[in-house]
Amino acid sequence: MQADQRVVTAGGSGQVAVSVKNITDTSGLGAYDLRIDYNPGIIQLTGVTGGAAPFDGNPTANINHTLGRVSFNAFQTSAGPTGNIIVAYLSVNAIGTPGQVSPLTVTVNTLASANGDNITGSPVHGSVTIFGADFTGTPPSGAAPLAVQFTDQSPGATGWSWNFGDGTGSSSQNPSHTYNQGGNYAVSLTASDETNTSTKTKTGYIQVIQANFTGAPTGGVKPLTVNFTDLSAGTVNTWSWTFGDGTGSSSQNPTKVYNNAGAYSVALTVNGPAGTSSLTKTSYINVTSIQHTAGFSQAIGAGGIMYLNINVNRIYNPSTSLDEEASGGIGAYDFTLTYPGGTTGNAVNLMAVNGVGPFASPASGTLPNTTGSLRVNSSQSGSAPQPPLTLAQVAPRIIGSSAVSRNIVLTFNSLADVASGANIPADASKTFTVKRGDARQDGTIAISDALFVAQTLAGLRDLGEGTSFTHGVNAASVKLENTTAGEKLTIADALFIAQKLAGMRDDSFN
Repeated sequence: MQADQRVVTAGGSGQVAVSVKNITDTSGLGAYDLRIDYNPGIIQLTGVTGGAAPFDGNPTANINHTLGRVSFNAFQTSAGPTGNIIVAYLSVNAIGTPGQVSPLTVTVNTLASANGDNITGSPVHGSVTIFGADFTGTPPSGAAPLAVQFTDQSPGATGWSWNFGDGTGSSSQNPSHTYNQGGNYAVSLTASDETNTSTKTKTGYIQVIQANFTGAPTGGVKPLTVNFTDLSAGTVNTWSWTFGDGTGSSSQNPTKVYNNAGAYSVALTVNGPAGTSSLTKTSYINVTSIQHTAGFSQAIGAGGIMYLNINVNRIYNPSTSLDEEASGGIGAYDFTLTYPGGTTGNAVNLMAVNGVGPFASPASGTLPNTTGSLRVNSSQSGSAPQPPLTLAQVAPRIIGSSAVSRNIVLTFNSLADVASGANIPADASKTFTVKRGDARQDGTIAISDALFVAQTLAGLRDLGEGTSFTHGVNAASVKLENTTAGEKLTIADALFIAQKLAGMRDDSFN
C-alpha cells in the first residue's frame, strides 16, 4: 500500500494517488479499508474519489480536518486485478508555504481478495510538498552600485525567470545582479517544474540609496549665492552638506553664499533605510572677485556718423585666480552686436566698424550691415594694454524718418588674457539706446539737441557737452533726416528737432 510523493502549488489543489502494489492472490483484490494521516496545517483533504477500474466508483470516506485523518473503504464483488492498482485519489488543497512537506502516513485496516481471503499489505508512506516560487537576495539594501546575490528557494523547480525591477532579468537559478542607480526595486521570480508554475513578487525588496545634487549657479562674482538641490535616489532621511569653505548644512535643499574667491569642492552625504551614500564634486563652485566690466561710450568721429566705443574697464585674471588685472593685458576679443536690422521701418544699420589701438583691424561682417546681428573679433599677438581700453568703434544709424528709439545689445563671446590665453569671464550683456533726434544722447529730445547740431555745423565747441568735435560729426548723425551714410549734418537736422519740439507734424524732409 502506497501514497504518492506529490508536489502541489501553494494556494492550489491537486490529487494524490493511493495504490495497492504487488497483489499476488490469483483472485485479485476485492475490498480495502485504509486510513491516511496528514498535517492539516499544510494541506487540507477535500474528498476521496475512485481510482482505476474496477475501483473507479466513489468509496465511502470519513475526513477529519482537525486530526488530519481520512478513512475510506470500497468493496468490489467482481474479481479485481492482481499486481499494482490505483484504488483511490485524495483531493488536496495546499494551504502551507512553499517548501513545507506534509507526510502521508498509511495504515492498512483491511485488504481482502475477491474470494474474501485476507491479504497482508505492507504500507509505503507518501508526502505532499508545497510548490511555489520563493527567493532571497543578499544584501537587500545598500549604496549604489549595489551587487546582490539572489538565491532560488523554490522546491523542485526546474525553470526560472527573474525580473530585477530595473528593466533587466535572468533565467539562471541563482543569479547575481548589480543595481547602478538608486531607488526601491520590486523583484519577481517565476519558477516552474514539470506540472506547476508559480510567481513570487517582493515589492520594494531591494533598496538602493545614491547621493546626487546640483547647484545653480556654479560660478560667478563674489558674493555668490548658490542654490543647491538634492537629487538623491532612494529613501533619504537625513542630509549632510559640506560646501568646501568649512561650512555645511543639514537641509535637503540649502542656499549658500560664497563670500571669497576660489574653487570649492562640494560634498553631500545622505542616509536612509538602505544605508549611507556620498558624492563629492571637485572644484564644483568657482567664485571670482571681478569679471571684466564692459560697455558702450559715445565717441566723436568724422563724416556725419556717430561712433560708439566698445570699452573694457577692468578684468579678472583667471590664470592666477587673483583679484587683479590680467598679467599681459587683453590679447583677443570676440563680441556680438544685435539690433533691429532691416532696410525699412526705422531699423538700425551698422555702417562701420573700426579697430582701436593694438586692435587696428577687427574682423566683421559685410558693412553696412542690415541683418540685425554682427559679430566682431580681433586678436593682438604682442603686448596689449591693460584696461581701461577701447577695443573697437561701431557706427549705428537709424533709417527711416520717425522719431524712434532703438536698442543695440553688446554680448561678449570671449575675452582672452594675452599672457595665458585663458578666457576672462564675461559680464552681462550691455544695451545702448539710439534715439532719433537725440543728438546729445542723453535720453531726451530738447532744444539743446538743436543747438548741438547747429554748433556742430558751425564748427563750434559745445562746452555743455564736455567734448570737442569737428564739423559734421556726432550723434546728430543718428540721422535726423533721411540721408545716405557718410553724408554730413545739415541745417535740416537742426530744423527737424525744432519742428518736433514745436509739435509740428512734418516728420521728414523728402
